[in-house]
Amino acid sequence: MASSSSFSSADAALELLVSCAHAIEDGNLKTADSFLHQIWNLAPEEHGLISKLVRYFAEALVRRAYGLHPSYYTYSNLQIPHPLYYYYYYSRFDINERVGEAIESAAVGKKGFHLIDFHIPHLYGRGYLFKTLPNRSSDPLSVRITFVLPTFLKNTVDFQEETEYLTEVGKPLKIELKREDLRIIYANSLGEVDESSLDLRRTNDDEA
Repeated sequence: MASSSSFSSADAALELLVSCAHAIEDGNLKTADSFLHQIWNLAPEEHGLISKLVRYFAEALVRRAYGLHPSYYTYSNLQIPHPLYYYYYYSRFDINERVGEAIESAAVGKKGFHLIDFHIPHLYGRGYLFKTLPNRSSDPLSVRITFVLPTFLKNTVDFQEETEYLTEVGKPLKIELKREDLRIIYANSLGEVDESSLDLRRTNDDEA
């Protein structure tokens, strides 16, 4: 059983992680570096799962702040190390449940839905995209999906495999997905995305 000191250290690390993210957002890298140094001192490996998770996302913040990207793609360098992947996987479903009401409200009376996803792809974890959509008891829901991914993932995503998998996952949920409804845009930031390629406009009044 984790000690109370472990939990207090993890809580402090979480608070520092949020402060670090705000500092990076404000462009104050010196302050962010100070927060990261404190996180490393507060969250040693032996302090448990939450601290490990904090360290993982702290490293991600460093990469984001300084534009550090892997020079090659492998399955392992895009996954949270075991057992953190499982913790994050189930936490993600909790988050989706919280935003589910907002999505359902937006989809009321609509026959179509446009999902824009910034998630790094992992084929068999993709079903969660559809879990957030309202259950359809009658007419199918037509869905468009636009993935915005970092440029280092070019030539690594199997477009055909992603399309086939998502099409099969959508069938029991009464979600229609055609090949032309799945697009992938490669950019390291929204500033690099051409407006015409992203195309946020609704195709018609029946699309959310």
